[in-house]
Amino acid sequence: MPTPLRRFLDNVRTGQIVFRDAGRLRQIVTVLVRHGFGALVQALQLHDRWYTNLLLEMRNGDAAHLPLERRILHAIQDLGPTFIKLGQMLSTRPDLFPQSLIDELQTLQDAVPPLPEADVRRVVQEELGCAIEEHFTDFEATPLATASIAQVHAARLREDGTAVVIKVQRPALREQIEADLEIMGFLARALETNFPEARLFSPSGMVAEFEKAILQEIDFTNELENLERFRRNFADTPGVHFPTPY
Repeated sequence: MPTPLRRFLDNVRTGQIVFRDAGRLRQIVTVLVRHGFGALVQALQLHDRWYTNLLLEMRNGDAAHLPLERRILHAIQDLGPTFIKLGQMLSTRPDLFPQSLIDELQTLQDAVPPLPEADVRRVVQEELGCAIEEHFTDFEATPLATASIAQVHAARLREDGTAVVIKVQRPALREQIEADLEIMGFLARALETNFPEARLFSPSGMVAEFEKAILQEIDFTNELENLERFRRNFADTPGVHFPTPY
């Protein structure tokens, strides 16, 4: 009799269950195999045998000589922003993971290449409904800082020349994160089904907690409300200053 996971995978393959981005699952499987987690991929039966065998032939031979914690770190880095954010969250859970893994996860950074200037201008103009020049002067094409969710640019308000910083969220970010969250949830359930001992760590619960946190983080209205709250609370405190939100 097929297991619930087997039926789930059969449904995926026959189109009864459709991932938001089916190609992304294949990318994730490829990264896992490349970093020495082929046995895990096979145990979870994530792909047809021919595909897994092909990947095993292409795996990184150096991975076998690295500690498990370092291979986990490298896999997370290759999987991109959503998984890096998850790794950063897990690095705060020494109650669940050994210190050796925590130490590796704490090295995760949001280092990502900046968006092209054309993409930045397009996002800002779509949000404002007009050309950047109608609101800002001295818009700096080179960002002050970049991260996996957004980057910031210096500019001045056209109205009175006030120096401001414009925070620009990466285009199509929500769609990418939602696709990854869907796959993370699937992988968490697969772990719990195939490895009952994994339930002690509640992978599905971790993904649910992470989903709530990251969806709040990409909703900039939460950041705006927090900024305004801090401005009110510290309005009469000398030496403490929070930027004015526009």
